[in-house]
Amino acid sequence: MNESKDKNYIFIFSGPSGVGKDTVANELRKNKSLKLELVISATTRKPRPKEIDGVNYYFKTVDEFKEMIKNNEFIEYVDYNGKFYGTPKSEFKRIIDLKKNVLLIIDVVGKEKIVREYDNEYNIVSFFLMPPSLDELKKRLLNRSTNTNDDILNRIKIGKEEIKKSHKYDHIITLHSLEKEVQEISSYIKKIIN
Repeated sequence: MNESKDKNYIFIFSGPSGVGKDTVANELRKNKSLKLELVISATTRKPRPKEIDGVNYYFKTVDEFKEMIKNNEFIEYVDYNGKFYGTPKSEFKRIIDLKKNVLLIIDVVGKEKIVREYDNEYNIVSFFLMPPSLDELKKRLLNRSTNTNDDILNRIKIGKEEIKKSHKYDHIITLHSLEKEVQEISSYIKKIIN
């Protein structure tokens, strides 16, 4: 982390699928003093119940996503568990233009690309969200009711590999009690941006 008060902040959150990244991000965004704005990613996966296009994700067909890749519209993108996910440049620019702090939910590969691309231009702080256990992670994925057994097993396998790279993050937060961990992250962010 190369910190300067004159630069915007990018807060990166990564962790295994099902750990609670979206929940943590949504709670943090409620605290207006943090001036956090979430980058809405594009994906080729199907929307889950209650997810809205342009709010939770930009839901794209594989052809639409590949066209965006061809047109160099992503800061980073990845094929995760057979589905594409990417960070649109337009989203990033929108948040910087609002003079807000960027909140990014991306995988470990995306995080490395962002750091390589923007470390000199922005203050980048990364958090790896860790499940209390792999059993708990499996339970959370099962509770979603939107994943097949094969999908869950793949996500856990990928999650184990991601956990091995958690040491590359500025902070590792184990999510036991959501309220406590969100408070801890909020206090830290407030301290460094002020």
